[in-house]
Amino acid sequence: MIQQVTFDVLKKSIIEKKYANIALKQIDHPNIALITQLVYGTIQNYRFCLYQWEDLIKTHPKKEIEILINLAVYQMFFINKMPDYAIVDESTEIAGKLFDGRYKAFVNAILRKLSTQDLKYPPLTHTIESLAITHSFPSWILHMWNKQYGEKAMRDFVMISHEPPKIYVKENSLNPYEDLDELSLIPTHIKGCYIAERSILKHVALKEGHVIIQDKNAQQVSHFTPIKAHEKVLDACAAPGGKSISMAIKTEDQCEIVAVDIHPHRVKLIDELIHKTKIKSIRTMIADATDLSAYFSEGSFDGVLVDAPCSGLGVLRRKPDIKLFITPEDLDQIIQLQQDILLSVASLVKVGGWLVYATCTINKKENEKQALWFLRKHENFVKIEEQFLDPYKTDADGFYMVKFIRIS
Repeated sequence: MIQQVTFDVLKKSIIEKKYANIALKQIDHPNIALITQLVYGTIQNYRFCLYQWEDLIKTHPKKEIEILINLAVYQMFFINKMPDYAIVDESTEIAGKLFDGRYKAFVNAILRKLSTQDLKYPPLTHTIESLAITHSFPSWILHMWNKQYGEKAMRDFVMISHEPPKIYVKENSLNPYEDLDELSLIPTHIKGCYIAERSILKHVALKEGHVIIQDKNAQQVSHFTPIKAHEKVLDACAAPGGKSISMAIKTEDQCEIVAVDIHPHRVKLIDELIHKTKIKSIRTMIADATDLSAYFSEGSFDGVLVDAPCSGLGVLRRKPDIKLFITPEDLDQIIQLQQDILLSVASLVKVGGWLVYATCTINKKENEKQALWFLRKHENFVKIEEQFLDPYKTDADGFYMVKFIRIS
């Protein structure tokens, strides 16, 4: 039953806080495309689905029941693949298996009521709150964006977050595919970056590392680094490895890159990508990026890339789950972690060397203000350049990048 499988994936994603893409990889089902659509659609529209029935209840049900009803609401109003009565019946059947069946009548009554109603939208009196409900955002994120970037940009960020993400690939010029035209790739203005069709995901060119999946703006990070041939470079937060690979390609594999991650299973991902792409200049290492002076001496590297852990607000098209979990308190912890990593790596850059700090988020406290904080703490560095890659204007993930040079 598709509804049961989808419900199980949603429980893992929402209750156990596992990213949906990871939970979906564990599913072997002939209708995986529809299940994927239902999972992401429910997550992407979660608050709006909840808004459809919250006023019908006095006491909020268990989280599992909330998920089950929201899934049914998404099916009813957004997907025309099943008649409403079938959605009600299947949802009621699933409810009967939960909590000794005590929510079965509750689910049945709510969904039968909704099946007789039209989709409901919030009043337009409170602009940000209305936008937050309709597009299923925590209100605090929109208030933050409005304050930091202005109303137009805030609305742009919201709109682009609901657009299906394009698939971008990076050409591996060190392991070229014999017939690139066969892949039906559309070139972008970024060197080696193409828009691909979904068929690329099963193509031998991807499996054998002739191309790698990497967002257009993620690819720009490696171009932004001033890495040159024969330099020794540290990629301090390297998993899953795409930016290390891109830097190696940029130098035609004529460099030495140390790719670090704290988690062994994520270092394994880097190793697998290195093997697939046939890159020779990267070696991996399991280490804590906040304590790298324990592994390397001062001035060990010509350059350091910190693709920092961040709130991920620039990748909501790919990971809408983030909207369900992230809190303002999380941002405080993330900002501290970013600062700890920058403190750890600064001394490892040789005099005259470079440090690039990047995030895939839309939050000036993690971006421009972190750059200012770093300069206050390190008077021996100067800022050379910074860029914010707007997800709406670029039709890709939101990124921030800043480049420093150590002068003494």
